[in-house]
Amino acid sequence: MNDFQQKLLAVAVLVFILFMNILSTKYGGVIQTLATIGKLIPIVAIIAFGLASNIAPGFSGVALSAAGSSGFGMAILGTLWAYDGWISVTNVAGELKDPVKTLPKVISFGVVFVIFVYVIFNLAIFKVLPASTIAASATPGADAAKAIFGNGGGAFLTAGIMVSVFGALNGYLMTGARVPQVMGEKRQFPFSNVLGRIHPKLQTPANALIFQSLLAVIYIFSGTFNTLTDLLIFVLWIFFTMGVFGVFILRKKSPSKKGNYRVPFYPITPVLGIVGGLYILISTVIADPVRSLVGIGITLIGLPVFLYLKKAKA
Repeated sequence: MNDFQQKLLAVAVLVFILFMNILSTKYGGVIQTLATIGKLIPIVAIIAFGLASNIAPGFSGVALSAAGSSGFGMAILGTLWAYDGWISVTNVAGELKDPVKTLPKVISFGVVFVIFVYVIFNLAIFKVLPASTIAASATPGADAAKAIFGNGGGAFLTAGIMVSVFGALNGYLMTGARVPQVMGEKRQFPFSNVLGRIHPKLQTPANALIFQSLLAVIYIFSGTFNTLTDLLIFVLWIFFTMGVFGVFILRKKSPSKKGNYRVPFYPITPVLGIVGGLYILISTVIADPVRSLVGIGITLIGLPVFLYLKKAKA
């Protein structure tokens, strides 16, 4: 498929997922579960056969000299998208049973599980491919699959990646739409009367889902996958870092009540979070200032809208 055909396919998949999530939140949950299982099948196959390989061409050639450069922080930024579901699940907290107990467990298990799979998957790739090949490849996972299973292996892993992308798109659409919907309820968004409305029969945030999908279509036709994800993660980590800093403000303004969630090992945990977040952000600005500034610029477009609505509400 050429680039334009890929974009058309992306829009078609988006419309299907939009339709299913409008019909029922449960349908979105079922899609998420099936996609998670589907994408783990090729990953588990590569891990099992890759680690069982007798040759370790990559282990001896791994260079650690770049660890202190600004590019290392930007490289970390690219991997962090794999973990981004931890924040997305909080958007549906209002639809969970006992979120005070459920959310910390779900987030902790999810992040630890992804770390475990991510690390052993990369170990399997290094067991199969030389470090130089990995560094030069845009798709090292598919290359590892070809080395293990032959030419059909690349197609096998590509199918798994497509299932993974399908699941990620569904997860982002399902959880992301809750943000403009709640902002609409609180009169914090343009066209709040429309976006804040829940469908009377289906009980889903249909208008917010459609609005988000229209924005997604614009982004699909405006840039490449890597450009969009790099911009997304950089901007998200600005807010993640500020959010972690907000823990100090909340502890001061709102003393914890019995039964509420408390950050373990306070204040060490949030301090580590802030330091790590700042390192990633500063490294990215140094390594790719243009793209970083574009991400910041797109975000700042929303500031005058926010200030206007805040003034109008007051």
